[in-house]
Amino acid sequence: MSTELVETLRKRLESGDFDSLSERERMILLLSYSEHSSIEEKADRLLETYGNIKSASDADPEFLAKNCNVSIQTAVLINLIPQIDRFCAINSKNILLDTYSRRKQFFASYYKGIRREKLVVAALNRRRRLIAAAEIAEGSSTDVSFSKRLIAEFAVKNNSDTIILSHVHPMSNCTPSPEDIRATESIVAAMKHIDITVLDHIIVGDDGDAVSLRETIGAKLFR
Repeated sequence: MSTELVETLRKRLESGDFDSLSERERMILLLSYSEHSSIEEKADRLLETYGNIKSASDADPEFLAKNCNVSIQTAVLINLIPQIDRFCAINSKNILLDTYSRRKQFFASYYKGIRREKLVVAALNRRRRLIAAAEIAEGSSTDVSFSKRLIAEFAVKNNSDTIILSHVHPMSNCTPSPEDIRATESIVAAMKHIDITVLDHIIVGDDGDAVSLRETIGAKLFR
């Protein structure tokens, strides 16, 4: 490995030039902090196997270490990338969820690195800023039965009268299923009885794309 290359990449990082790096340069830079030999070759092997850093970060760390001849420390470091990104995104202060795009972006970030289907509920204040978000159940919309009691308890606990539902399709795209729509209708109806408004239901697919049911199905679903 060229020491000069690594030094150049680190200087570009320090100067705020990270965005202009190629995917290969970013991988080399990343590995330079945890690997001590054959860094360029290992970077090339990772990119040849996974195509980009994002796909590599979704791989099982033990498999990645064995398959690409990197240390387990490097594999775990790569695997942590989406988790750190997710943590920063969902723990920002004063998150505003007043538009379709903001809701989809927030929940797409929330589900990064999550490989199991989960139901997450976000409680909002009257200005549609996030109070709290939490995992209410795990499984498909049918499996978890979208527990209305737990959803209501979460909203009341956070002194919120407006919530957003969300779940992830870890093995498929974000297209809403008939079960998703029926579950949404059922929850909306149940929450009305206790004066809690369901503002939206966001579904995130395995590719990170997200869909808003209010945007695609229509506001009538939430009345």
